[in-house]
Amino acid sequence: MVDSQDETDSGKDTLVDGQLTIKIPNPKTYMARQSAWIGRRGKPRCDHCRLNNLKCDRILPTCNHCSWASGRECRYTPLPTPAHRGIPRCDRCRRKNLKCDRNLPVCNHCSEDDDAECNYTPKKRHKATAEQVSAQDHDAHSHKAESSPTSESVHHDGLAESKRAHTFYGQNVATRNGESPQPPILGGVEGSPDLDKPIQSQTGRFTADYLQSKSHSLSFISHAFAPGQGIIVNSTYVQPWSHPSFSPLPESILQRLGSVDSSEMPNRETFDDNIASFLGDLLPELRDTACLPPDIYLSMSRSLVANDLSKLPARLRDWISINHIRSGSSKGSLLLVPRDSIFQAADTEVTRLLKAYRDSVDGSNGSDDESSGDVDFSQAFERLLVRNQLYDVLAYAHRSHGPPPSMLFELRKAAIAYVTWPMIEIFIRLCPLCNNRAKRLASAGKSEAPVEAS
Repeated sequence: MVDSQDETDSGKDTLVDGQLTIKIPNPKTYMARQSAWIGRRGKPRCDHCRLNNLKCDRILPTCNHCSWASGRECRYTPLPTPAHRGIPRCDRCRRKNLKCDRNLPVCNHCSEDDDAECNYTPKKRHKATAEQVSAQDHDAHSHKAESSPTSESVHHDGLAESKRAHTFYGQNVATRNGESPQPPILGGVEGSPDLDKPIQSQTGRFTADYLQSKSHSLSFISHAFAPGQGIIVNSTYVQPWSHPSFSPLPESILQRLGSVDSSEMPNRETFDDNIASFLGDLLPELRDTACLPPDIYLSMSRSLVANDLSKLPARLRDWISINHIRSGSSKGSLLLVPRDSIFQAADTEVTRLLKAYRDSVDGSNGSDDESSGDVDFSQAFERLLVRNQLYDVLAYAHRSHGPPPSMLFELRKAAIAYVTWPMIEIFIRLCPLCNNRAKRLASAGKSEAPVEAS
């Protein structure tokens, strides 16, 4: 018994020794700290957790991982300024696909070019229905009529000033305590009832004025624009090309283009550059006739109206003769090519159909009101496009974002001639909506692909 008691006492002395003491974390305390986890979106992790990709609770002065390591310093290094979430690039950087810093009033790329205009256009929003827009307009006009009898004159004056002013996007005006924010009016300018007050400066979230303001003096962040500060809302629909010397596109195409969103279509300048590059790679014999430029189109039309082709080059005269090119209007330049149904028809039949077509285009009622046979005159000929009209016609055919065969069918139904498959492929390749759809399908295909067993 004495020996066993001595052995017990010696064991206790061994455990008391400081060199053999090990610091073991308390599991209850550790789990309690983990269960009380609070998400801290935007706050950086400590340097150690960020380096080792650990889940850091970001508690100061020591996080959950550094607290169990003896002698480790838990240091927090601030992250650089985050990206401008929700603020799009300026129009110039978006068009040229440049990395924009989104600074107001001028970004980094536009500041390097003195002639460049730095505008920030809002992203596309969900379109309101016609009933909602009419109800909002009615309420806004009735509210204006009750509050200010001279609001209409102030509205026109503000609109004139807004057209000369520089427009910005992302202007979050911080309203003071006791001030009520002015609601923005879509597509117009909110007139200020007190014209003696100066127009407020830019106090957006990314400007120096906002950073210098004290947080306790701000009630909330309002997205309303300052009184008297106008916004210019650019039309989001495709604007067709027009020139007084050339006949416009058919009314059915122009009406459909008025409802096509331009943000869902390729950029017109980029498309024109790609078409010019495509035509530049063709043979010289095909370069001018593949897609007629305005000067050649105009000279050919005038020569056909005057019935004198001697001033045209020999290859253009041969091309006109082989394809039976006709003039489709006496007022504006319009070239037609007969369809296969009347290509080999008699000259009298072609002349009668051509006269009916010209009368319909020029808006005159001819004396000859006879029936044009089994073939309708509007479907007897196809239009030859000016190169500047190619974008408008392809935007019309691509309004449902279909594949090239469906676009060719639309062009055939609209009686448009000589629009080739490569031109359609160039347009689809530049379409932003089709590109996003292709990327989503590609990513979905990769995620659903079966994984091979190793």
